[in-house]
Amino acid sequence: ADGTTSDVTSEATITGSQVIPSTNIEEVHSAGTLTLTASYSGFTANGSVTVYQEAVQTFLPYVIFTGQSYVNTGILPDLDTRVEMYGVYISQSQTYNPLFGGCNNDVSGNWFRVRTESSATNLNGAVGNDRQNLAFSYPISGTVILDKTGLYYNQQSVALSSTSMNTSSSYIYIHTDNREGRPTDTRNINMQLSEFKIYKNDVLVCDLKGKIDDNNQVALYDTVTGTYKYNIGSGGLVAGQ
Repeated sequence: ADGTTSDVTSEATITGSQVIPSTNIEEVHSAGTLTLTASYSGFTANGSVTVYQEAVQTFLPYVIFTGQSYVNTGILPDLDTRVEMYGVYISQSQTYNPLFGGCNNDVSGNWFRVRTESSATNLNGAVGNDRQNLAFSYPISGTVILDKTGLYYNQQSVALSSTSMNTSSSYIYIHTDNREGRPTDTRNINMQLSEFKIYKNDVLVCDLKGKIDDNNQVALYDTVTGTYKYNIGSGGLVAGQ
């Protein structure tokens, strides 16, 4: 198709290319065909080769959790779990507003969450048998990290001395605190999020980014497992611009 020719009276390799951009970014797809015409003594043979273009993932700059929306990460926390949230933005002050959580119940030994406290100007980081407050001013904007060593918010931090954690049966939920399948302290507070990572023993086990699926539905896409995570609460996920 690009005019490549070759003498095929003896063994030869014919090469050529044709690139057609595609709007389908989720699968390897046909980018066009390369037509080959070979002239032999007494007859002409035609053939075609399908040319494929490598898939490229495109993610949303951020998603907005609206109303009482929340997403199940499918990951159970333990003492060696670390969560990293990027591009977090919450403008509205609210007491006991969870950014994420997976606590069997609200007693020492079961904690794994970050939420605002009763003053609404403290972030509470809780892992296992320890929890501490970190003072901040609204809006919440930037990076939030939690593990057994501490709660980190941009350049601020507060140390944790978590030494034990009961076996959890509560998956980590985003935008609420999961208590054995019961979303708790869910608020009608919008939260913006660019990326949500979970590590176990420093191994990345979940990496969620905003993406629009084949049915034009906004979801979080896990680049580790290649699966979508959808809102299972009320409200919804809105694509950031």
